[in-house]
Amino acid sequence: MKPILSAAVKNVKNRIKGLKQKHIGKFKAKLEYRDFESRLKLLEPKGFLLVSGAMRSGTTLIGECLYSRFNNHQRHEDICFANDNVLLIRELSNYLRKNISPSILITDPNNRIPFDKKGVSSFCGLSKKSNHLFFKYLLLKKIQENSPSKVNPIISGIKTTQLLGEYYLIKEFFDDVKFIIMMRDPRDVYSSCFLRTMRITSNKDEAKILSLMNTLTQVNSYNFYKKNQADTNIKIVRYEDLVMNTEEKIQEILSFIGVDADKYDWESLNSVSSSNSSYQDREITIGSGVSKESIGKYKCTLSPQDISTIEHLAQKIILDLEYDTLSSLSPKRNIDSIDLDRVRYTAEKYGVSFDGFQT
Repeated sequence: MKPILSAAVKNVKNRIKGLKQKHIGKFKAKLEYRDFESRLKLLEPKGFLLVSGAMRSGTTLIGECLYSRFNNHQRHEDICFANDNVLLIRELSNYLRKNISPSILITDPNNRIPFDKKGVSSFCGLSKKSNHLFFKYLLLKKIQENSPSKVNPIISGIKTTQLLGEYYLIKEFFDDVKFIIMMRDPRDVYSSCFLRTMRITSNKDEAKILSLMNTLTQVNSYNFYKKNQADTNIKIVRYEDLVMNTEEKIQEILSFIGVDADKYDWESLNSVSSSNSSYQDREITIGSGVSKESIGKYKCTLSPQDISTIEHLAQKIILDLEYDTLSSLSPKRNIDSIDLDRVRYTAEKYGVSFDGFQT
């Protein structure tokens, strides 16, 4: 068979396979849709918790403190929490945003993702006249499958990085929603992201651009918090505070989400994973207890020029959250260590809001 004909046949086969999977998915959805409301009542929590932030900001660590994915252990009997393995909220967000004009970008601190009941039903593989609350059932079911709880939980939740406006989407399904945004010294976030990306790509230039992109999402996250500071259901947690005063910070978080701290398995903190991310890592090293070694690590890994650049670009976070500065934060400083046009281009390519950068 000629190469061109062979490629055409392969393309047709792939399309047929895709259509089959799509129809099978719709058929399964319709089967599960039957009497889902009675099953939803068995999964219904009193409240929902969203944990998000930039990659490498400590989101996995806080998730591990709430429900140990690595040890498959429920640390609090009233909390059912999926740490990085339930992506339905992100997928729904992408689905609802895809046909919006002008587009609403990832980690956009200023614009809400439009809520559309028909679009939600369509996302779930149902007719547009179906009950949009079926998505709520699928979400809670997925969380329960990934982090089984001993009893019906008071709090269900997920941790997924780089979510902001999705907070308002979740509020369409739950009456009581709490949102924790993780913050970490932007220089450590950049350094950690850069080193991790180098392990994956070995391309220094690409690693620098992607790490700056991640710094951008952190700035957007903080801008979102500042814009919504009057909302008492949104809380910032500093990675450094969680690491240095773990028990005290967890008690504060448990109070924030409204569960009894006496029911927490405090002894299990000695087995908290020291890995603060597993995204695309081929091997995960599970340490014993919370490690303090990553605080200020950027001082040994970044050049003075790179430190100065990050301090300039994320100065609002550094100053407001009282991180020490190592360079002058003059807003007129010439940024010569990066190509901001390339960062802007990459941000547009990945659909990330660029507005948060102070240049």
